[in-house]
Amino acid sequence: DVVIRRTSNPRRKTEWDLIISNSERGVSVFLESVMANRLIAKALREEKLKGFKGYSDIKREVNYGSSRFDIRLRDRERTCYIEVKCVTLVDGSTAKFPDAPTERGKKHVLELARAKADGCRSAVMIVAQREDAGSFTPNWDTDPGFSRALVEAEMSGVEVYAYNCRVSPDSITLLERIAVDLGVD
Repeated sequence: DVVIRRTSNPRRKTEWDLIISNSERGVSVFLESVMANRLIAKALREEKLKGFKGYSDIKREVNYGSSRFDIRLRDRERTCYIEVKCVTLVDGSTAKFPDAPTERGKKHVLELARAKADGCRSAVMIVAQREDAGSFTPNWDTDPGFSRALVEAEMSGVEVYAYNCRVSPDSITLLERIAVDLGVD
């Protein structure tokens, strides 16, 4: 089963978007990557993410240094930058990011480390857009550069969180926080 949506953009090469597909195990997977940002922004606005409550200003797509982060939270005393990464790949029950090499992703996590060094709170939020993800690890085989950068960022104080989602033909919902294993001892 799949869910497709007709696009109204005349500049697109195709008329349709593939939104939901089923994995080889029959699990519904939401494929539209921008949804992860929307889910996290909504959860932040509704103060549903533990440890991220009380910020009075939530802004999306904010420049910092040479990067544009997905979300900035701010109040009188605190500023927090968040980069959201969408995951569709699950191996067993482990979500893995990225599914292709990403220099941009590597740049973002290293820039988050710089923001942390400048006194800001910084976080990477991994959103597995499927229900069968029970944990997250970086995809060392596909992109060791990103994986190393994520470990370095975490060691410098960047927080790393991961969540899974419930997907149905007509909705996607942020479900629960899942374990993070960066794959180093």
